[in-house]
Amino acid sequence: MQIVKHFYSSQNAGTDLLRLVLCCMIFTHGFERLWSASPVLGQYLSTLGFPMGALLAQLISSFEVIASLLLAARLLVVPIGTLFIGLYLASILLFHRHIGFWVIGPSDNGWELSLMLCAASFAVVCEGLAGRLPASYPRLGMDVLRLILCACIFMHGAHRLLSGHSNVLGDIMTEKGFPFGLQIIIGVNLVETIGAVLIALRRMVFPISLVLICFYLVGIVWFHWHWGFFIVAPGDLKWAPAGWGWEYSLLLITCLVATAWDNRAAPFAWIQRRVPAA
Repeated sequence: MQIVKHFYSSQNAGTDLLRLVLCCMIFTHGFERLWSASPVLGQYLSTLGFPMGALLAQLISSFEVIASLLLAARLLVVPIGTLFIGLYLASILLFHRHIGFWVIGPSDNGWELSLMLCAASFAVVCEGLAGRLPASYPRLGMDVLRLILCACIFMHGAHRLLSGHSNVLGDIMTEKGFPFGLQIIIGVNLVETIGAVLIALRRMVFPISLVLICFYLVGIVWFHWHWGFFIVAPGDLKWAPAGWGWEYSLLLITCLVATAWDNRAAPFAWIQRRVPAA
């Protein structure tokens, strides 16, 4: 039982789930690069002026594999989580920011996935610092995660409503056999925009999160699953159709579950801080 408690505790079930899924995603990326022995990351680092780019890429991949296992076991949570944040912030600055924000949409392979990984890592770090944070900030990490999650969801729904991209998704729904495909997508967009605002305000968090989780599960089953797991194709730093995987949807679902669990005691409250009793 003591070993199990290193991985999971009922008191922090939301952040524990977030930590385990985050570690699985990071481990998969590092292991895949090591297993395939792809030179692409090392070559790209060399073009940026980093000395010994190939060796640096091997070190990054090895760190992701080893550190994700330690973090999953709740060991060295704060230093490892902080290093992960630094790693993905560096990936945004060095690569993704030049492409745009969206991983799928107006820009391809943008920086929103890295941003969500940073937010999830920050929530895990704050959970590891729970005993050392000021009493007025017991939920700082989950608050930051909730707001960044809502911003990403809101931007997708609002962009589809304003740009006319709903017509494309509506046609896909119709091809899949759904009646009123366009109307369904418009409804999804409205739930994403209005629902994201409500979750950010900590109102109706559980029901809205449940509806959004169902949307993203359907997206995995009907579209992303057959492309595989990766958003960025293994060993490839450029966008490719094979990179339309389901890892980002998995991260969104996990963050929604963690957010709903974190707000289970105050589903209708307005930015209410729950300070533990002395």
